[in-house]
Amino acid sequence: MSNMTHRIFPAVPSSLLAAVLLLLALGAAPSLSAQDSGPAAQPPAAPSADGQDAGDAMGPFPPTPGQDLMPAAETGDAGGEVPEDASGGAASPQSGSGARDAGPAGAPAVAGPAGTSGGGGGPSTATTATPATAPSDSGTADSTVGAGPAGASDAKPSDAAADSGPAVAPAARADSGPSGIQAGAKPADSKPDDAAGDASPAGAPADAKPAENGPAGIPADAKPAETAPAAAQADARPAETASDAKPAETGPAGIHTDAKPAETAPAASSDAKPAETGPAGIQTDAKPAETAPAVAPPDAKPAETAPAAASDAKPAETAPAAAAAGAKSAAAPQSAEALETQATDLFKKGLYPAAKDKAKEWADAAAREFGPESEKALTARVAYARALSKAGYFEEAEKYAGELDPLLRKAAGGDLSPLVMQLEDILGYAILYQDKDEDAFAYFAKLDTKRRAALTGDADETLFARRGRIQSKRAADHEEPADIQELRDILAAQVSSKGEKDPEALETRLQLAQAIYEDAVPKADSFDFAEVNALIDTVTKARVELHGQEHPDVSESMALAGFVSQIRNELPKAREILEKVMAIEGATLGPDHPWSVNTYLALAWLSTREKNPAGARDMYRKAVDARIRFFGNTENLKSCEARVMLAGVLVDQFQDYSGARRELEIVYVWREEHLGAEHSETLRALTEIAGMHEKLGNLEEARNVFDRVLKSRMQSLGPDHPDTIHSSARVAYHQFLEGNLARARTLYEETLRRSEEALGPDHMETFNARVSLAMVLNGLGENAEAARLLELSMDGLLKLRGADSPDHLAVKSYLVKVYYDSGDKDKALKAAAEVLEARERILGDTSDDTQASRAQVAQIFVDRGDWASALPLLEKISSYQTSRLGASDKVTMATRSDLAKAYRSLGMRAAAKAAYIALVKDAETVYGKANPATVQLRNDLAMVF
Repeated sequence: MSNMTHRIFPAVPSSLLAAVLLLLALGAAPSLSAQDSGPAAQPPAAPSADGQDAGDAMGPFPPTPGQDLMPAAETGDAGGEVPEDASGGAASPQSGSGARDAGPAGAPAVAGPAGTSGGGGGPSTATTATPATAPSDSGTADSTVGAGPAGASDAKPSDAAADSGPAVAPAARADSGPSGIQAGAKPADSKPDDAAGDASPAGAPADAKPAENGPAGIPADAKPAETAPAAAQADARPAETASDAKPAETGPAGIHTDAKPAETAPAASSDAKPAETGPAGIQTDAKPAETAPAVAPPDAKPAETAPAAASDAKPAETAPAAAAAGAKSAAAPQSAEALETQATDLFKKGLYPAAKDKAKEWADAAAREFGPESEKALTARVAYARALSKAGYFEEAEKYAGELDPLLRKAAGGDLSPLVMQLEDILGYAILYQDKDEDAFAYFAKLDTKRRAALTGDADETLFARRGRIQSKRAADHEEPADIQELRDILAAQVSSKGEKDPEALETRLQLAQAIYEDAVPKADSFDFAEVNALIDTVTKARVELHGQEHPDVSESMALAGFVSQIRNELPKAREILEKVMAIEGATLGPDHPWSVNTYLALAWLSTREKNPAGARDMYRKAVDARIRFFGNTENLKSCEARVMLAGVLVDQFQDYSGARRELEIVYVWREEHLGAEHSETLRALTEIAGMHEKLGNLEEARNVFDRVLKSRMQSLGPDHPDTIHSSARVAYHQFLEGNLARARTLYEETLRRSEEALGPDHMETFNARVSLAMVLNGLGENAEAARLLELSMDGLLKLRGADSPDHLAVKSYLVKVYYDSGDKDKALKAAAEVLEARERILGDTSDDTQASRAQVAQIFVDRGDWASALPLLEKISSYQTSRLGASDKVTMATRSDLAKAYRSLGMRAAAKAAYIALVKDAETVYGKANPATVQLRNDLAMVF
């Protein structure tokens, strides 16, 4: 799980089989048909053109949402873990790697109404017979209810975009120093100074790496007109705002296979107190008289263009440029000192887009007044590099810092110059914010080693490099338990040196809260978040004192609090917090800033948790549009990432496979053109398109694509790579879908063998393959071996995640079906009751998972003829499904049929009569008067009179 530095959302409890969880949810209702036999262990019928599964006693039931495609899941790999609402709503933003421009962890993987596949006769809901879940490159696969074997998913937890939510906590968004640029600070005193910027604290929104900004700042009530007071226009393109590099020259950040959906901007970190340092050591007390004659900077435009204007700005935008070509300026250009003061003030207020423009003017003016290689000019250029990163132009910041680095080392005095070290910090986070997790890790590890050797272990610069190493290491999924202790040591050193409220100490404190949060996600159901909440509260209160309530640094820590609320299933509280975050970011950064977009993604994920699919869809579309405006292209890396999340919602919440396929085709075309046909991300998009064909019934076309992807990965990555293993599972699942159980068995056995050898017995791909194989064996009637594999998985998950973890309970629910099919109904009832008790206790009475378990227990009672025990359960299930799906939904009608039968069997004639009358009326409308199911209901009604 990656670090908060550039994560979009807090880590989501990775569900071993989202599909398993969803599989047992809404669709777990007893079917309308006879209940004497358990659910048939055969693959679900291929979805029809309208997205519904074919062949049920009452007609085609809608397929369970959340199959194969999780919004933010386009970055994950072999994890196969898909956080989901079904797993208890504990799924919170994924803990992906760093700031993700794509959004909530990955976009949150919306599992959708768990198991709306309905029907089926056994305790395991209509589609439980299918393998745990269809593997999905984007992550939704794991959340596929009834989709088939628990196929691995390419997406990491944070990639899921659904009820599971972003797996990543907000990433810290700070380049290094305090967030404000202070005037009068001497270069030697200043530390990386933007508190809310390049350092990237614990939680960040989607565009920044999860850790960059994260959940912490997502203003929900901010109106466009209210946003970005000083920020660049919302629709301004990078070329119009960034001066040194035009977006077209740099292009969208590269897509990395391990990138996580979470796209939160890194939270700002601050090495120096705002009052003590200026942004990147910018001196503001230098008098013009002390400086050398003005010399135009290397990249400065002719004297006709206003010194303050960005080099690539349009004439109309630059002032005080001449009104017409060749005309002399009507007003004298501002001095570097005045521009420094203005830039500093904007930084202090967190108005980073406007600060970027002003810092560029300052750098140009300082070069003219003091010379391009003077300390004052170099200081201003370092400030501009930081401003680029804080304003969301991470790629441009990396390019600019890289070009400035050799000049700065030569002019400023070598590696240990304060300005050089500040630029190094900015460059490291600019790399991290682009989701280049491994590159950032290597960079900070080298920086850490160099500074430890040259400086004292507790020097501010050394501590900063250590924290950067930990952040990037966790972002690259190399986290270790020792990381948290090292963060505690760094915090203790910073507090001892500069006090509790030092900006850098606050940043480290938030990073510590993020790390604890991420590690606790898998056991969130039983974890005490008291320490995490205390750390967040301390940071938030201190930042309010330093910067005021309306500052991006404040929204950053608030965002992490919002994710904690989500993982604890406190959704109203989470919404209140995230909407405040969105308001702050919209007002200070603007509606199209990467951190603001990350907030849209976080709120989209929250909307799925709140069962508001339309709200989630609209937020994802808003994110797509904002990314296109911000990056200035028709399509780009970040808009594609948001489209993947949107596709996940269309699948999971609306079963709109055609719409999802259209979004994915845009992504595929862009990736093929810019990354190549054989690039891993291109293949992921192609796999998801194949998944849409699969759901639309185009099985042959889907099979050809899956085979092609597997062949490509086998050749380029080898048979033991997680991506290749995942593709093998996907092909096996497709065989299962086509009814080729023997072939599916062979493929899953081979996949399991390779996964155990290459990844280990406790890797999620291995768990997925094992559970999927068990469900195929269940379909073949080999229940003894199926039970053995599931019990083995349960034992492993028990040790790994605990008895109350969503994954452990999901596999136990599968065991209920296998026990039931093998004829051991007592064992099935005992296991089902244990799962129900745990879910009621952990998730509450109305959770999808709780309802699924309740349906299992009720089904067994119904099959036994124990109507007295089944009645209260059926009443609760019927009430829940009616409110959630509607009274005439096929799944709801299946439960209502059993409820009517319970009334009749218990001699409650009036209740039975009323229930059957209503059922017959709805059945005639839904199925037609001549449908066998309608006829049967009429006969049942006649028996009541």
